[in-house]
Amino acid sequence: MLAFFKNGHAASCGAPESKCSCAPWLYVLTGALGVCAGVVQWVVGYWSSLALLSDGIHAVADGSTDFLVAIIAVHILRNPHKEQMLEEDGSKVIAIALTVSAAWIIWEALGRAFAGTHTVIPWMLAVGGMGGACIDGLRLHLLRKAQNTAPDGMRGGLIAHAKSDMYRSIIAATVGGALTAGEIAIKTAWFEDTVSSLDLTLSVALSVYMFYLAKGIWRGEHMHGHGHGSHDHPH
Repeated sequence: MLAFFKNGHAASCGAPESKCSCAPWLYVLTGALGVCAGVVQWVVGYWSSLALLSDGIHAVADGSTDFLVAIIAVHILRNPHKEQMLEEDGSKVIAIALTVSAAWIIWEALGRAFAGTHTVIPWMLAVGGMGGACIDGLRLHLLRKAQNTAPDGMRGGLIAHAKSDMYRSIIAATVGGALTAGEIAIKTAWFEDTVSSLDLTLSVALSVYMFYLAKGIWRGEHMHGHGHGSHDHPH
C-alpha cells in the first residue's frame, strides 16, 4: 500500500497493458484520502463556513465514489461481461448520494438563515481549505501516476473528481485568506453580516451545482467506459 504513495500504480502492477487486479487497492487508498479531505472541511466548515461545509460534503461523496469504483473494479475483473451494467448501477448510486447531500445542505442553509445564527470565521475557512487542498493534491498525484501507466476511462473520471476537489479547496483557502485580511481591516458588523449572507448564498449555489452533476451522472454524462482511455471531463 505504501508503494502507492511513491510510485502509484506502476509500483505494484507488472502488466500495465491489461486490466490490473491491484487497481481496487488504489481506489480504496484514494477514496480514503478523498473522504479524509472532505471530513476535514466538513468539521471545520460546520463551525466556520457553510460553503466550506458544502464543499466538504461534496468531497466526501467524491471520495466515496473511489470506494464504489473499487467494488465495481473487483466485480468487473470477475465478470467482464457485466462491465457496462455495473458501471451504470454505480453511476446511479453516486447520483443519489450527491442528490441527498445537496438537499441536506440547502436544508441546513435555510435553517441557519431563518434562525439568524450563521457566522463565518475566515481564518478557519483558510485552514480548512489548505488542509483539503493538500490531501486532494496527494490523491490526484496517485491517480495520475496510475493513469500514466495504464490508461483507464473509469479512473479518468476519478481524476476529474480529485482535480475539481483540489481546485475548490484552493479557492476556499484563498477566499478565507482574503476575508481574514478584510476582517482585520474592516472590523464592522456590516462586514460580518455581508460575509455571512454571501456564504449562505454560495452554499446554496454549490448545492444546485451538485444537483446538476447528479443529473448528469444519472444519465451517464460524467462517467466513462472502463478502458476507453483517459478523459478528464469536468465534474
